[in-house]
Amino acid sequence: MHELETDRLILRPLTSADYSAISNIASDEDIVKYMVWGDYNEEETIRYLEKCEADWKTAPQMNYEFGIVLKETGALIGACWLHLENNRRCGELGWVLHRDWWRQGLMTQAAGALFRFCFEDLRLHRVYAHARVENHGSYKLMEKYGMRREGLFKQCDPIRFVEPEAWADVYLYAVLDTEYLNTEIPYQSHAPDSFDAGRRK
Repeated sequence: MHELETDRLILRPLTSADYSAISNIASDEDIVKYMVWGDYNEEETIRYLEKCEADWKTAPQMNYEFGIVLKETGALIGACWLHLENNRRCGELGWVLHRDWWRQGLMTQAAGALFRFCFEDLRLHRVYAHARVENHGSYKLMEKYGMRREGLFKQCDPIRFVEPEAWADVYLYAVLDTEYLNTEIPYQSHAPDSFDAGRRK
């Protein structure tokens, strides 16, 4: 089991006890409209959290689902995750944050901890993430951590909550370990001594 820490946040494994907070986030159309994650009913939320708990006990572990918790209050305000590929050297990242905490720098902190976990703890070779073209906040966050736009998938995601049926374009972003290690990092906290002036040596 892992806990990751920043100045204001703890990232810790999601559990079934997080039902209320996750349900509140996952059922909010404005939060999940750009995502394939979420829009869960009660049964789906319970099933999702049960799988999260089971994944943390699986060896070798392939899925890491973290709850994002405010240190100050202990409230769970979001989630982030890493899903490894079968080679266990590459993985896909994702994140979600309750709307009350948007534009306060918290997702930048959480992402910083997640990237360090990927490249320093797990020593992955490559991580990637997807973002809808109109989801500027998500892919701007990816760019802060050195992720490159590798591709554009045309009309590959169904647009939620609209009629008639419509499809969205999606960007693919990725970063290699060597690229991350030489990136000016926007946020540091509880980082190893090998960090100097915001650059990973």
